Amino acid sequence: MFRPVAWRLLAVLLFSLALPAHATTYYVDAGAGSNTYNGLYSAFSGGTNGPKLNIGSAITAASSGDVISVASGFYGLETNWDLSTKALTLLPQGQVIVYQSDPWLTFSIGDGISDGWRQYYFGSSTTTTYLSCATCDPNDNGVSNYGEFTNGTDPIVMAATAVIPTNRLIDWTQAGVPGGVPVYSTIYTTVSANASDNQIQLALNACPSGQVVLVSNGVHSVSTTLYVMNNYTVLRGYDPTLPGTNTILRGTSALGGSPVVQIGTNAWGGLKYVGTNCLGTAPFIEPGGPSSQVESVYSNNWISGYSRGSTVIYVAANSTTSSILPGMIIGLDELYDGSNVVLGAGNTTTPGFFLRECGTRPLQELKLVTAIVTNQITIQPGLWSPYWQSSQVPAVFWPYATTGPYIVGSGVENLLIDGANQVDQVVTLSMTYGCWVTHCTLQNAISGNGESTLAFNYALNCDVRHNTFDGQPVPPSSGNYAITIENASYCRIEDNIFTNYYNAIEGLAQSGCVIGYNYFTNEYSEAWCPNSGTCYTNTNVADPTDNFFPHGGVSEFNLIEGNFARQKHWDDLYGQDVYCVIYRNRFEGFDGTNNYYVPYIAGRSTRIMPESWYISAVGNVLGTSNSVFQTGPYEGPDGNEVWCFADNIGYGASHDTRVDDPRVTNTMFRQGNWDSCNGTIVWTNGFAPQAISNSLADALVGGKPAWWTNTTLTFPPFDPNTVNLTPRNLPAYYRATHNGADPP
Repeated sequence: MFRPVAWRLLAVLLFSLALPAHATTYYVDAGAGSNTYNGLYSAFSGGTNGPKLNIGSAITAASSGDVISVASGFYGLETNWDLSTKALTLLPQGQVIVYQSDPWLTFSIGDGISDGWRQYYFGSSTTTTYLSCATCDPNDNGVSNYGEFTNGTDPIVMAATAVIPTNRLIDWTQAGVPGGVPVYSTIYTTVSANASDNQIQLALNACPSGQVVLVSNGVHSVSTTLYVMNNYTVLRGYDPTLPGTNTILRGTSALGGSPVVQIGTNAWGGLKYVGTNCLGTAPFIEPGGPSSQVESVYSNNWISGYSRGSTVIYVAANSTTSSILPGMIIGLDELYDGSNVVLGAGNTTTPGFFLRECGTRPLQELKLVTAIVTNQITIQPGLWSPYWQSSQVPAVFWPYATTGPYIVGSGVENLLIDGANQVDQVVTLSMTYGCWVTHCTLQNAISGNGESTLAFNYALNCDVRHNTFDGQPVPPSSGNYAITIENASYCRIEDNIFTNYYNAIEGLAQSGCVIGYNYFTNEYSEAWCPNSGTCYTNTNVADPTDNFFPHGGVSEFNLIEGNFARQKHWDDLYGQDVYCVIYRNRFEGFDGTNNYYVPYIAGRSTRIMPESWYISAVGNVLGTSNSVFQTGPYEGPDGNEVWCFADNIGYGASHDTRVDDPRVTNTMFRQGNWDSCNGTIVWTNGFAPQAISNSLADALVGGKPAWWTNTTLTFPPFDPNTVNLTPRNLPAYYRATHNGADPP
């Protein structure tokens, strides 16, 4: 006698194998008869004109997609079905579902969609999510789930005419300084070559809006951090035709770990606090910057307005909300839920790297307040994440300071800023909106403790472009970062040169950022950088470089476009990467010809780890013509893969993301990429070869970005149709090979 519990388990198993549509339901009972009723009536026992005699005969009669319903309590005579072995050989005509009752005719939620249809496509028959609700459109084809259900069409598979589904995209053309980096031409004062730190700081403090503090050529030793604290001001080196070569700010040991230059009033990480109460006010004295500055972090309940794309949200009306004003930056965050918002496979119990760690709140976006009426706040840009939900206690938070909470529209230009082997960061942007670092050389930051040459914190719409980052001297083992994008939204890192780094660009709770048209060269490998600063790249090192990787919190809706690099890595150690896009990049991978050969992980140009969901990859060029990819597998957990789906355990052990976390591959969108393993462009899942736009990052999607003014370099620089295997079309590459000169 079969037990009902076992029967339900069997039904679920077979349901997962079945096709979604069915023409006939076959009922089974103890009486002989025909199948005259074709499933239009409930099962009945002892019927002389009823359904088939037993499961075996029903299976024989059924076609693929049909349903067999077994009358309640009637299992004992079904000797043709072996539940203990779940003998699928009893499905000779295709995959057939066996049910005690027909979920395709059951409507538990009452929204017009049957339990069976919702279970098949979304994994739950009696609950809905932002993907499975009746009005949702998960494949973004203009037809709701209810419409797909009534039409008998697939709600998940994207139409072959859409290269990347639009529900995976945001408007990246608005990332960076609004309207582009401005040029301030009025010189407020010129600081002499032998000026002291105090003289430079006094000039910066007095600089009017829209003007420049110009630093004369020479070497300026900096023992106290220089703060750019006025809105719409610039600290600029003397000679813009020779960026970063004549005017040098060199840090000294007296900095004690502080940056040489900081845009913004707050020190790196100053807003971060840990505790159980994330609501209300948390006053503190800022650990860096002006010693007189006393600040608070305010927080309030976010009570409604959670829909993706929404530009209006509502908070609890109380006294703290009255301090929110148009033009301010606010943060949005919420608790992790363990299913869509997670802390990372390698760190599931302690806080990750995100701004407010109290209660572990890794999902975060920063927004500009454009209007506020009582408790109704209008923001820009609109909400990106589809995971905002009241059950996870979403909140709004913002800093408040006696001298102003953040800096707007200020920059650092035309300087060589040297950490002199002493400081943790050379430059930081902290609590800033629309600020920038351009035409600079940043070098020699000691980052052995995981610090970086340039760091963001609480930054919105900032730009880092046309710079050179030089990581020498290289620290031992731990992350050697050029840029750490921590707690930043809608920032743009574009047209830079990165040399002598192990992990060049690290992301911690970054959202909506663009990393585009950068050139990465002379990367190091982690395990062979001893304390002396000498690194080795031509030996069997343990772990090659990761040019871009998320490393904590939720990194979401970031675009990697047009870069020349070794690989893109989706890390899961302290967080997750969701809804991110790699587009028209050139990722070489690692092989012996480039002195990056690593036996058990050689070749990979992308490494994708658990909890990297809804990733899109289109139009990339992967591998080299003489790559070890040609003799290795196309994808897998280790070896010479183009696509390395690997667990974070052991960085090359036989833990396969496709097994450990099938949601990675089930939600990944890969189309139109050329790879050296196949030697051709790969289109899958019924997608016909099609044209892709030149850019997702720039408004001029039909041509070159506005800053790409040269006439000699082809745009876009990398095209899978022409298999350009060199970086020669990148302006950053031209500068790297022509002593810093821009291409004609």
